[in-house]
Amino acid sequence: MGLLNAFARTPRVVGALMLREMATTYGKSPGGYIWAVLEPLGGILMMAICFSLFMRTPPIGDNFMLFYASGILPFSIYMDLSNKVSGSISFSRALLAYPSVTFMDAILARLLLNSLMQFLVFYIVLGGIVLVYQPDLIPDASQVALALALILLLSFGMGTLNCFLFAMYPLYKQIWSIATRPLLLASGIFFTYHSLPPMLQSVLWYNPILQIVGVMRDGIYYQYDGAYISVTYVLLFSIVPMLLGLFFLSRYYRVILYEK
Repeated sequence: MGLLNAFARTPRVVGALMLREMATTYGKSPGGYIWAVLEPLGGILMMAICFSLFMRTPPIGDNFMLFYASGILPFSIYMDLSNKVSGSISFSRALLAYPSVTFMDAILARLLLNSLMQFLVFYIVLGGIVLVYQPDLIPDASQVALALALILLLSFGMGTLNCFLFAMYPLYKQIWSIATRPLLLASGIFFTYHSLPPMLQSVLWYNPILQIVGVMRDGIYYQYDGAYISVTYVLLFSIVPMLLGLFFLSRYYRVILYEK
């Protein structure tokens, strides 16, 4: 009965935590939800204009907005979700003192709420670009869905491990922030994998975000060559840190709460 009660309690706790974050994150100002859409759209518009000034056509297709959006949106979703999951304990530290609230509730609440928000932004921005410019596309919905699923899994995996590391070792948060800054340039947002020299291909192939951007573009552009993509590699890169993070959190999160 105790186990059944725990399972029944989890959705209620997660739902309450999601409502709390909605009020504190997006509900602080009337434009909170609107800004979540306008921010990525404005960034895509500015970069598309800059690209169009220096290049006649994008590396693939004929629309700079669509090309840039197909790269920056997956990257932005990953960065937002992984950062939100990484901060789950610090965000809900006061509530985690209650026996009915666990670290897993805090992680799931942040992951689910922000996933819904980011995926909504993705469909609004990408759908808006397609409606306005009407590019010549034969999209593969299954590939686009696969890319979003991989983003979700990678964000959960890296975010869960960092949730432990950030809380246990505060200095690591600064180190991680510095180490991940080059990802914007190394994730295939501004270029395609095949446009790189072979030496850079062999190095950047190990970046899972570049692989996910490739899956996204393989779903959007029918002419895209995604032969280099390894979904298995992305899965392993996501699952291993997820398991490590869950293991360490299950053992040490009480230490983090009461001694950090």
